[in-house]
Amino acid sequence: LVARAAGTGLDVTLRLEGSREGLPAPAVQTAYRVVRESLTNALRYASGAPVHVLVRGGATAIDVEVVNDAAADADADAVAGYGTGNGLRGLRERVGAAGGRLEAGPRESGGWRVAAWIPCAVAAAVEDAG
Repeated sequence: LVARAAGTGLDVTLRLEGSREGLPAPAVQTAYRVVRESLTNALRYASGAPVHVLVRGGATAIDVEVVNDAAADADADAVAGYGTGNGLRGLRERVGAAGGRLEAGPRESGGWRVAAWIPCAVAAAVEDAG
């Protein structure tokens, strides 16, 4: 996913931390969707700005953080109201359904931050029930 985004010209870096062994598929899929939506938004609204993706796996949860700087030629008024907001709203619902939390919003220094905490136990239980 990150390599594909980089292939579009997005200046993106990925840092993986913690354990990635034995994580439940639903938690991993939710983390993937957080990264995908975040990269899509960064490409759309902050083209040319660096994007940093951090995925940290643990025994109890996966933490995902995607941070981008403001585009050098960013005009906040030009993109205000451009999106429907459905991408982040849907993502918040998906993360919530997995028992997690999602935060998304502008950074004080400019740019945007998306952070998700996705529990492994609840995500696994959702898969078993589905």
